[in-house]
Amino acid sequence: MPAYQVNRLYSLYFITFLGIGLYFFFNMLTAVIYNEFRGFFFNSMQASYFRRRLGFQAAFEMLRRQGGRYVNQPYSAAVGAGVVKSVILQAKIKRSARKAIIQELDSMMGSSLTAADFQQLFDVLDRETIRPTPPLRNVTTRRLKRIQQLIAHKGFVYIGMCVATVNVLVISVEIALQDQNTYSDSGLILVNIGCTGFYCFEQVAKIWALGWPRYRASWLNRFDGVLTVVLLFFTLLTVIVFAVMPDADAHSSSDVNEVVVFIPFYDLTRIINMLIIFRFLRLISMFETMSVVAGTLVDLVRNLKALIGSLV
Repeated sequence: MPAYQVNRLYSLYFITFLGIGLYFFFNMLTAVIYNEFRGFFFNSMQASYFRRRLGFQAAFEMLRRQGGRYVNQPYSAAVGAGVVKSVILQAKIKRSARKAIIQELDSMMGSSLTAADFQQLFDVLDRETIRPTPPLRNVTTRRLKRIQQLIAHKGFVYIGMCVATVNVLVISVEIALQDQNTYSDSGLILVNIGCTGFYCFEQVAKIWALGWPRYRASWLNRFDGVLTVVLLFFTLLTVIVFAVMPDADAHSSSDVNEVVVFIPFYDLTRIINMLIIFRFLRLISMFETMSVVAGTLVDLVRNLKALIGSLV
């Protein structure tokens, strides 16, 4: 930012350098993840898969030997589906996993499971459950239906990202000039209030157009909704402080400023700026390369328990 204060054209260099640098960085990170760790994860998952198969085979042998005790039949090479179902109902497993296995067993009731069938029974846990996308809410008026289509279109998301980009650029410029002006004199508060109002309008419009079931089905909408509510809360606190003390200095920590709100005025502004920049991170999902890298990192954290278990 000091270079930007000397010459405004330096911002074009910073933006170009940052864009090109991030592009090459994410491409290199993708290559590292998919090339360097591919063999390591393959061996780890292969060992984990072998342990899992061995555990299922041991469970089948135990049920085969003890199954005759429940149904008063001699040992056989198969296990009744009812015996397996009774054990699954008593086992401490996830509700979703129990439901999937029970549904598979209900289709086999009255039959017996061999070792291969028992192994295939638990393959249902590896299947990806694709939840159907809830439909849009019903709108009777043709004009409202047209508005609904405009809000549900991706262009509405792009407009929101453009507003967020402008908001982040204004924050960057005003932070560079904070030594010359206070936050109350710089106009940053008014810009943040206006952008927060647009964010609230965006979320309310999405909830109205998509409907609550379809709105909460997307994690991006939930991410935006939670951040918008938190951002609105701190913005209202800032408005209250600014209304009570319109000439408050952002860098002052007077007792009057502390009495109005528990968080100082300067800290409120910084929190709002951080929330706006953090909300800007949803831009990652709009680029395929960045989305792949972010999704891979999230999956690594999500599967860390299984990975550590295969290494021990």
